Amino acid sequence: MNNTETLTTEDLIQACIARPIVESAWQEFWRRFHPIVLRRVRHVLRPFGSLHAIEEQDVVQFVFLKVFQKLSRFDPEKSSLEGYLNLIATHTVLDELRKVQRIPIPTRDDMDQLELPGPTMVDEAQLEGLVAAALSGLGAPKADMVKAYLEGESTRAICARVGVTPANLYKTVSRFRMEIRKLFQQETIEQPPKQKKDQ
Repeated sequence: MNNTETLTTEDLIQACIARPIVESAWQEFWRRFHPIVLRRVRHVLRPFGSLHAIEEQDVVQFVFLKVFQKLSRFDPEKSSLEGYLNLIATHTVLDELRKVQRIPIPTRDDMDQLELPGPTMVDEAQLEGLVAAALSGLGAPKADMVKAYLEGESTRAICARVGVTPANLYKTVSRFRMEIRKLFQQETIEQPPKQKKDQ
């Protein structure tokens, strides 16, 4: 029987950093702290308006991937767990904004006054081509994982079906997104600017 729901926060952290990985502990960690992370992600994204290249749930998952990698270094004497998660969430959002905007992002203290231009738009046909090319570069098993993720299948269902950990899934999705960006940048460089026709 799964008894992680009765664990204190401190005991849950210890269960999460234990090796081998205790999947039920991480599922409980997600259940408890997903609302905190999502609220912070939305708060940090709000001043930037609608950035079509960023999906808040993707960012939330990247936050939890970083938490998965760093939780063993959490020191409750230096900060609360909520503060620790908020800090990681803030840095992750700003990292993603830098990637899609390709411009410097100010500090959190300046964000209330910030106005940024929208990202470069990609037409539907071009996006479909980029997605197909990026998926082909992953190979069949990983490409199938990413397709399922893009189609909205839950992380838990994908991991159970394929037999991977959430961390492995998020790394694969991250690699896919980086490949999309690389291919887009290559197309942008290779295509000459369109000349306006004389009227």
